[in-house]
Amino acid sequence: MKALIVASFGTTHGMARRQTLEKIERQLKHDFPGVDVFSTYTSAMVRNVLERRDGLIIPAPDELTKELLDRGYATVVILPTHLIAGIEYKKLKSLEGENVVVQRPLLNDSEDLLKLARILKSITNEDDGALVFVGHGSEDRAALAYLALEDVLKEEIGPNAFLVNLESYPKLSDRIEKIQSYDKATVIPLMIVSGEHVLWDVIESPDSVKNTLEAAGLEVDVKAKGLGAYKKIRDLFSGRVGEILNG
Repeated sequence: MKALIVASFGTTHGMARRQTLEKIERQLKHDFPGVDVFSTYTSAMVRNVLERRDGLIIPAPDELTKELLDRGYATVVILPTHLIAGIEYKKLKSLEGENVVVQRPLLNDSEDLLKLARILKSITNEDDGALVFVGHGSEDRAALAYLALEDVLKEEIGPNAFLVNLESYPKLSDRIEKIQSYDKATVIPLMIVSGEHVLWDVIESPDSVKNTLEAAGLEVDVKAKGLGAYKKIRDLFSGRVGEILNG
C-alpha cells in the first residue's frame, strides 16, 4: 500500500482552504486513484486554532507519518506545498527514512523557477502595469530562492515584474522606487493559500501592500487568489507526485 501526505503550512480560513488545499487534494486523489491521500499542517498554531475553534483535528506531520507506517503502508510520500526549503520544509525533511520520501519544495532548482515563472506569466496581462508578486519570505537562507525567482520573472515577463516579501528581503520598501515609475500595479500573492497574509498584509491593513502602493499614487488591482486555486499549479504538484510514484 502507498500513502500520500499533502503537507502544508495550513490556514485558519475555511474558504481559502476550500479554494486551494482541498482542491489540490481532490486532484491528487483523482490523478492517483490507487494511492490513499491524507493531509497535514506543519503549523502547530494553525492546528490548535482549528481544533479549539472548529473541532477540526489536523494531525501533525510526525504523528500522521508514524500512524501510516504503523498501519502497514509500505511507502509514504510527503508532498510539501511550501515554496522554499525553509524552516517549515525542514520539519518535513527530518521525517524522511527507508519507507518515507519527502518531495522537494516548489522552488528547488532552476527548472522549478522557470516552470513557476511561466505559469505566473500566464495569469498576467500586458496592461497590468507593474507586476508585484508578494511572497511570505523567511529568515532562512532558502529565501534566496525568491531573489532567483525575481530574476527569472524579469527574463520571462519583463522589467515590470517585481518580487517582494512580507517578512524578509526584498520587502516592498526595497522595490517601491522602481515600482513608482508605473501608473498602475497588479499585486499577485505568491502563496499557495489566500489566507490571513493575503487578506491583512496584502489588502486590508493600513500599511498593506495595496494601501502602500495606493498612497504612492498608483492604481492598484489585487489578484487575491492563492496559487493553489490555479489548475496549472495543481498540475505541477501532481507531476511532483508522479515523479516518485511512477519513477
